[in-house]
Amino acid sequence: MKTTLLSLTALLLVAILTIGIVGWQGDMSLETTPTIEGFLPLTSGEGEVEIHPELRFEVNTGCPFSTISAEQLSWLKKEGYEVDSTWCVAIGRRASGEMMVAFHCYEVDLPFLGCSLGVDSVGNQVAEPLEETQKVVVKKVRFVSAEPGSRPALGMDFLEKWVVEYCRVAQAIRLTTRMPDDYQPVGAIERNQGLTDYLIRSNRYYLEMNVDNDHNLYLIDTSLGEVHLKLPTKDSVLVRRPLMYRTIETSAGPISAAVDEHVWAEFGERAGKNTAYFYNDNGAQYAINPFSFFTQDVVLDFPGQQLHLRPHYKMQRHTLVAN
Repeated sequence: MKTTLLSLTALLLVAILTIGIVGWQGDMSLETTPTIEGFLPLTSGEGEVEIHPELRFEVNTGCPFSTISAEQLSWLKKEGYEVDSTWCVAIGRRASGEMMVAFHCYEVDLPFLGCSLGVDSVGNQVAEPLEETQKVVVKKVRFVSAEPGSRPALGMDFLEKWVVEYCRVAQAIRLTTRMPDDYQPVGAIERNQGLTDYLIRSNRYYLEMNVDNDHNLYLIDTSLGEVHLKLPTKDSVLVRRPLMYRTIETSAGPISAAVDEHVWAEFGERAGKNTAYFYNDNGAQYAINPFSFFTQDVVLDFPGQQLHLRPHYKMQRHTLVAN
């Protein structure tokens, strides 16, 4: 009897977790046309996108669920957007190691600024925002309530549905359902999902990199802010160059990090010098913020599991004619 009860309890738990995890954002749909997609301006230095002054979100690949504040829900309702409340089972783990648990969520129609596609001075295709009145609406985006004192976020559950383009010069994020032109694939984005990651939602995406000839999988974590590469403190003893020390802000509060501005980083077909931060917290030992690591436009194609960059250069071919 006891064994049967334990088995039924285990099956019920698995069923609840499956309901809460599988298809978390599966019903999300996009109301747009093939030439107009979402354009999200970044606020200066804060890692947030602003749809409206009342509607700002951190773009956070280290957060398993998207979160929203009561004030934002109120504004959406006032503006006539659909907001539904429902039960859910949301159990996840942040990149920082903290657990997220929620049993109540919201399905929201989320407006974005629309964008059109133009061409810059060197011939690259670029996204340009449309007028405020021309919005793209994403239907049934699921959110849990933001914790007190935390910033609302577009989490990994939402972002993994999109091709995410970071427009460095325009300081904006473009969300699209197709791969933008004028990019080339540089290397694979690897999705790592073990048994624990299945039971508690923590879809994590990694880049396979060599840093100073040391090979590791680096978690893609856009919540790292100014940190380009994060490595554990133990790896700093291998550095033969003088290290600096800086205080950086993390989810656990200020932390002193050893900094090496001259590591040699290799990813896919690209390599060069970059900056590594060595410190310990409860999160992943090895992590990368591609928005600060790369000094150019970047595309994170989560559905296709590829990272794309602009070509090294773009030149038109000319036929030489002898005089």
